[in-house]
Amino acid sequence: MTRRAFTLLEMMLAMVVGMLVLGTALSVMLSVTRTDSGLAQRAQEQHELATTRVVINKALTRLRPAPNNTVRDIMREGASDEEIEEYLDSVYPEPIEGAGFRFQLNETNGMPRLEVVSDRVPVGPTKEEDITDSDRNRRARMTSQEEQTGQRISFDDLDGFRGAIEVERSASGDSFLLWWVPLPPTDIPDGAWFDERSLPSPTLLSEHLKSISWTAFIDREKLSRVRATESRQFPAFVELELETTGGLYGSWMFELGWTPGPEIGISIDIPNPEGDDESELGGGA
Repeated sequence: MTRRAFTLLEMMLAMVVGMLVLGTALSVMLSVTRTDSGLAQRAQEQHELATTRVVINKALTRLRPAPNNTVRDIMREGASDEEIEEYLDSVYPEPIEGAGFRFQLNETNGMPRLEVVSDRVPVGPTKEEDITDSDRNRRARMTSQEEQTGQRISFDDLDGFRGAIEVERSASGDSFLLWWVPLPPTDIPDGAWFDERSLPSPTLLSEHLKSISWTAFIDREKLSRVRATESRQFPAFVELELETTGGLYGSWMFELGWTPGPEIGISIDIPNPEGDDESELGGGA
């Protein structure tokens, strides 16, 4: 009895059918993989947008402007009442020594930037003991400082927490990164210094941004640049618009809230040049 073998034509047909089946299966697998990857990125972008909204809302609803009349007391000797009022009514005044801005919206290197002082930490460690050495050295701006003379002020001594919402381009160049960056306080009294090693590291809020824009509202006027020291200079609302690389869009309007007070929450011992007695500069409200 002779056995019948497959003919060349039958083998070629079988190979073609097999390739079609494998190709179809591979196409389905790739499609599923792309779908899963797209859904994972979309979920990540949704999480980043939600985190960004919460952090910024925490910062803007608990702002810490300088006590009322701070600017007037500093400018009183060298300016008239009219000049002081003109300064306070300006939406983007020049800096004056001793009255650092507590709210500042502008651009840095072509990127939008918002700097604020809040009475609570909107994200990240809340105590110096929670900050690791690796965190402190994460960015060049937080390098170690040489020991200085005078009273040391650390992160734990703050009543107002200064930080900035900063934007930077990703390494690949196809998206933007959004950071919360803790900053040292301004208006540090003579006889004291702030130890930047005690600052927390920056916290990444989003790494999939396609665009971002800020708008401040003062007397119904839309502004992209605002500076404020006292609460009377603050905008009433701030709007943030975001778009992710995956096409998600966020637009939020934040109403500002505040409680005036100092950034530094301790008394500073200042040596008296006329004697051995020491005077104190109170850090309380």
